Parts: sequence; C-alpha cells; structure tokens
Amino acid sequence: MEKDWKFYYNEGVQYLKTANGWHAKGKKFNNELKFNMLSISMERMLVGLLLFNDEMPYSETVNGLVREAMPFVNWSDEFVKEVKKLNKYMFLCSLDPDSSKAPNDAELEEVYGIAQQLKEKITAELEANLV
Repeated sequence: MEKDWKFYYNEGVQYLKTANGWHAKGKKFNNELKFNMLSISMERMLVGLLLFNDEMPYSETVNGLVREAMPFVNWSDEFVKEVKKLNKYMFLCSLDPDSSKAPNDAELEEVYGIAQQLKEKITAELEANLV
C-alpha cells in the first residue's frame, strides 16, 4: 500500500479525538454523525494494526476488521462481544432493509467507550511490537 500503517492509525486517533470534542463542547453534531466519526476512527486504527502486521484489510466493518486482527492480538471474548454491539446501529452490505438507528446519548457513550478501549488495545499492541 502507498500509505503506511502509521498514517491510518494516526488518522483513526485524530477522528477519535475529534469525536471526543463533543463531550466538552456540547451537542455540535447529531448522534448519527458522532457515531459515524467513532466508527471511522475504529476502522482506521484497525486498518493501521493490520497493515502493521503486513496484512491487507478485506472487511468493510469494524466487526470484520476485529475478526481479521484476532490472529495478531490477545483480546478477550468479552471485548469482542462489546465490539459486536455496534451492529445494532449499522448493518453494511445487508440484503435486509436498513433498520439501523442512530444511537441515543446513553448508547453513544457506550460506543465512545468501545472506541476508546479499542484505541488503548491497539496502541498497546503496536507499542509492544515496535521493538
């Protein structure tokens, strides 16, 4: 790939930082946009992790990318189940009519928590393997 893993990882971290701004600055964006920013953040960080491990990402969803990353990480089944919760808000590449809904404020807090945990886990994996 033309861009290296650091580009994608750093871009994901920046999206998470931007999404975090809504906590401090009030409701500047609607919940759908906030959710999308968090999703992009997670997707980009996961792409960075996969590229770091010399793997070409194939999935288009956070859940799929987590599945692809599992051979390289030691994440608990509990955490993977947390990530799977994201499916209730967005189903990509589905034959079913789109019945997704934007998360409410409490649900958005949960999504933010998942994104933050993912950042911490990916950062730890990268730092442990940069030797």
